[in-house]
Amino acid sequence: MQHRILVYLEDIQYQDFFDLFLGSNNLYEITISDEVEDFKDKIKKQRPEVLLLIFNNNNYNNNLITWISKHAPHSKTLVLLEEVKPEMIFESLKSGASGIIEMEEGPYVLLDAVESILEDGAPLGKTVSKHIVKYFNWYIDNNLSLREYEVLQLLSKGMTNPQIAKILELSVDTIKSHLRRIYGKLGVNSKNEALNILSNEKLI
Repeated sequence: MQHRILVYLEDIQYQDFFDLFLGSNNLYEITISDEVEDFKDKIKKQRPEVLLLIFNNNNYNNNLITWISKHAPHSKTLVLLEEVKPEMIFESLKSGASGIIEMEEGPYVLLDAVESILEDGAPLGKTVSKHIVKYFNWYIDNNLSLREYEVLQLLSKGMTNPQIAKILELSVDTIKSHLRRIYGKLGVNSKNEALNILSNEKLI
């Protein structure tokens, strides 16, 4: 019995990347979609076991991952990134991705990742793993709580205090209290100083 895999591939330039993946394996029944609504429709009709989302630097779509988690809990999502960026890693995982690898790791790593996901694994590429370790070491070293981490991440995206409060379902005063504690732990006095530290550490 073949495993059903549905691929979201918006950028046709990556078609060559799949030649080996598609042509050398008869274990998988693979369908490719290059448009979000068509992709969602195919998910509902086909109920694939694995959803493979291919994102370049310009078409990363975290909303699609969130939609999948809500509407297709039966499918496991593997994200393939052209270039790994910290915010993409944590947004993807938080939204329900089962694994993340980088394009440059090649088709064989992709095959291993698909097999891992089918066995309830959580494959992470080398670059992704390095970012995660670096992130958590930095946050632990600075004694930041999980909530403070969430506030700082939203702040790094340019969000205002009211916007952060709405997303986290907290009051604006509570967000301000979190920011005061964050600034104290980082030894800074302002948002810009805090973001400069994140930028210098290559965390954003």
